[in-house]
Amino acid sequence: MATPFDRFAKDLFQEALAPLGEVQVEFEVSVEPQRIDVLFVPGAGSEAARAALGLVGRMAQGPCLFEFFRRTPDVERVRDCLRKHLNFRHVQRRRATSASAPALWVLSTGRPEGALVAFAAFPLAGWPAGVYAATSDLGLHLVVIAELPRDRSTLLVRLLGAGEVQRRALDDLRALPPTSPERTHAAPLLLRLRSQFLHRGPGARSDDEEEFIVNTQEWFEAYNQKLRFEGQKEGRAEGLRHMFARRLGRTLSEPEIQLLDERIATLGAEAIEDLILDGTTADLARWLADHDPAAR
Repeated sequence: MATPFDRFAKDLFQEALAPLGEVQVEFEVSVEPQRIDVLFVPGAGSEAARAALGLVGRMAQGPCLFEFFRRTPDVERVRDCLRKHLNFRHVQRRRATSASAPALWVLSTGRPEGALVAFAAFPLAGWPAGVYAATSDLGLHLVVIAELPRDRSTLLVRLLGAGEVQRRALDDLRALPPTSPERTHAAPLLLRLRSQFLHRGPGARSDDEEEFIVNTQEWFEAYNQKLRFEGQKEGRAEGLRHMFARRLGRTLSEPEIQLLDERIATLGAEAIEDLILDGTTADLARWLADHDPAAR
């Protein structure tokens, strides 16, 4: 049965891969109605955007199917994924599509020992620890999230982990700049999932959901503090722009606003405020017109 964690995994990969090509979530395949978690077909997305996604972008170099498991799957669950994969390839052949056979990526929080043995999977050369491939031409790959190295390239995948793996991934996410692709893609989805669990109430939440709330608490508080700080900083900058315009008796131009914002960032709001209060109108006009870096 699908869980909110499954939805989070699908949404995260859809959000991350959408700029790179066509992404379909819960793609249905015949013979019997079966759904693939995420189907991805590369498009015109840039290589730089792909590289910025780290392991996710690397897995999505060609057509591929993704299946996500919060609970470590047994052999039968992995075989079910493989059956969907083979059905999809069968449909491709019947439609005479020119697309190459897609790879199948099964992502598990823990190590699916039985499946690794059953499909004779081996560590994939040139890939991070925790990435395995089956020996046959089935196109099956298994990613053990708990075994991935703790570096930025694996961050988006490690966010799908559990326990300490996820806690460390959240710490790593918090350390990145607000404009980083990882934070842009993941933060809104994490907040939405957390809110969904909180609204259920303690008695209605599973142990996994309780763990997620605990794991995200410190990240959530830091995220909110950052938002408040950025809001206060922007509010103060807006006030200084208004004071500057009032002293000059006119509206500031866009280049002047940009220059003023740069100097607020480099000199500090207090220094700019002192200048506005102590300088004459002529001083302010000259200072704003002076593009010498020393003035900044």
